[in-house]
Amino acid sequence: MRLLITILVFLLMGWLGGGTWFWVCKVKQLCNKGGSTHTSISAPAAPVPEVEADEAEPARLSPVSVPEPVGNVSPLRIRYGEEVVMAFEDSWHFGKSSAQAYMPPAARRALDSLASLLKADPTKAIELTGLYAESEQNRSESTNLGLARADFIARQLVQRGIDEKRIIKSFELLPEAGLLNEQDTLLNGLNIRLIDAIAESTTDAPVPIPARDLYFSFNNTVLNMNPELRAYITRSIQYLNQHPDKKLRITGHTDNIGEPEVNLIIGRGRAEQVKQYFVEFGLSPDQIITDSKGASQPKASNDTREGRAQNRRVEIKIE
Repeated sequence: MRLLITILVFLLMGWLGGGTWFWVCKVKQLCNKGGSTHTSISAPAAPVPEVEADEAEPARLSPVSVPEPVGNVSPLRIRYGEEVVMAFEDSWHFGKSSAQAYMPPAARRALDSLASLLKADPTKAIELTGLYAESEQNRSESTNLGLARADFIARQLVQRGIDEKRIIKSFELLPEAGLLNEQDTLLNGLNIRLIDAIAESTTDAPVPIPARDLYFSFNNTVLNMNPELRAYITRSIQYLNQHPDKKLRITGHTDNIGEPEVNLIIGRGRAEQVKQYFVEFGLSPDQIITDSKGASQPKASNDTREGRAQNRRVEIKIE
């Protein structure tokens, strides 16, 4: 009888294991089909030796070819500017609504190579842009699933010895049709871009990030994100992470249409909206000061439509 029970237990365990493998690897396609035989296109054969910061030379980054996709596997691309400078035949596999990913060997090697490059070249930093679809459910503690995915990969780099101040996290909302495959697995889930790090400077040195204005439509506090604004936020956060004594001042303004008290509220709402973007991208709220001037400090004449459009703005300045 005991022998029969033992056999049944082993059969049940085998059935459960086989069913799990079939679901994960065949249905969800979260397994690495090539096992450990994948090789990266541009990863170094051996880790890049670490050197002192003053002895390091900027890495020579050249364009590389990208492997052809195989089935539902999406090649991993790492860009510097517009060029792909590192490429691997497999990427991390995020499931739908998941902030954690299965890491095939090629993805782990990609992070190893990236960490080695960053250690060898202090003139570079990294921008992680987490992708997500509106239909996904955010069960993480992050503001959205894109940031949660960026944070997951950021932790992998920190574990490999990269200073978190050199990692900029952002997010991008994409249509589901371009993000998920038929198994509800993300084709990539996150984009990586090497960027030039802002050089360390003394407290008295001029701030290298210029002040700028952001404009809003009438009676509106919603700001549309675009690549140019995303790049400005990234550079500002880089600098502020290096200089915790500095503050980001965000001041909201309006045109003169409406009651002064209402305009003050609208101006503050605009400033808070911009602040939220910086916080979501990883800047500490303690380094942000928000204010509203309402219609009291116009940039142009309120007598024309064009002038009023220039006055509906938010001023951003590091001080």
